[in-house]
Amino acid sequence: MNSLKSATENQAESIKPSSGRKLEKLIVSYFGYIGFYLLFSFYVLRFIPLQIVSSFAAIIFTALYLPILRLLWRQWKVAIGVAIGSLLSLYVLGIGFIFTAPIWIIFSPVCLIYAFLTGLFKKEKQISQPAENIRPASSKFFQLLKPFIGVAVLSVLLCGSYHIAFYGFKLVRCVYTDEELIIPAELKNAKILLEKNMYIAKGSDPDHCSPLLKDIKNQLVSNEAIDNTTDGMRYFTEKGLVVETQLKGKTFALNKFIVVTEQGLSAKVWGSGPFYYLVLIDEQGAAYQIHTAHLGLDENESYFSYSNNGVKQGMLSWRWFEDYNKK
Repeated sequence: MNSLKSATENQAESIKPSSGRKLEKLIVSYFGYIGFYLLFSFYVLRFIPLQIVSSFAAIIFTALYLPILRLLWRQWKVAIGVAIGSLLSLYVLGIGFIFTAPIWIIFSPVCLIYAFLTGLFKKEKQISQPAENIRPASSKFFQLLKPFIGVAVLSVLLCGSYHIAFYGFKLVRCVYTDEELIIPAELKNAKILLEKNMYIAKGSDPDHCSPLLKDIKNQLVSNEAIDNTTDGMRYFTEKGLVVETQLKGKTFALNKFIVVTEQGLSAKVWGSGPFYYLVLIDEQGAAYQIHTAHLGLDENESYFSYSNNGVKQGMLSWRWFEDYNKK
């Protein structure tokens, strides 16, 4: 009788799903639901102008993921519980998920692929074991390691998803690519004059990592950007740049006209550009980069004039280059 009881207990132990498998299922379920919700919010339903309506619509469409959760857990109650938990965490930690949305949008299908490949969708087999069938120590050790291996693999996949989301499929850790454009004919041999004081940020800016800009250590920055009370100078100094005043009257020549594009899935969410930069050379041969947005909005706010053969031709501004690029 005792032998039969012992065998029954061993059989019951053998059909219990491991805690490692439960953890893997929870990770796949949770981030899968988060990713699908953000996918519908940022891409599929982004044409809906009213945010509250698009958010509600995303919840409805993401309910299509529930059958997958049901297949994963074999219970509707658990599947619905995971879905509700995911939505609650989106509500509580919404800002964090919004700013990292590209990661989860990629990580979600990666999690599902991982679940299929590792058998998370397979039904637990109820295999009886005789009491005397004792696993060797090496097998027990491997069973203990399985949850850690699963979490490690998912962590690697998460890091890969992060890289793809923000850097695309490039191995280098720079989110930007650049291309040199033809210099406008009006500016090819023009003398560019700084008409009023502006700021210069000196040093290596980690945001300017693209090949054509990364070695230029001087950035010309508009007064509006530096004097902004919210970010202002702190935006530059926290990146290790030294901010100084660039006096009016300094002259430059336009050396390069560059277009910069942001890569990765994050660019599709927040905007990939294009962003236009000028590379100016001063009379001493020093190079300066400036985003066209820092030239001033229009002629009235412009910082630079340009002249040919000693004759002033006009003022350079963001609008000047926008109109040029539309030609």
